[in-house]
Amino acid sequence: MMKNLPLLIAILLLGQVTLLITITTEIPEIVELILLISSVIFNAWGIIALILYIGIKMKQGDGSSAS
Repeated sequence: MMKNLPLLIAILLLGQVTLLITITTEIPEIVELILLISSVIFNAWGIIALILYIGIKMKQGDGSSAS
């Protein structure tokens, strides 16, 4: 399960970099819109996946200590 963590962090960083590029550069409007939409998708996907990952890890920790 630990091998998923770097991928989730990379997805979140990709969303942040895409958002930073969109905000700070002068690019055509259609490209800006595509980058903005992709950054929102990557950020939302990364945050939700990390929250689920942490929740599963915490639940597994509770289950193993009760035995």
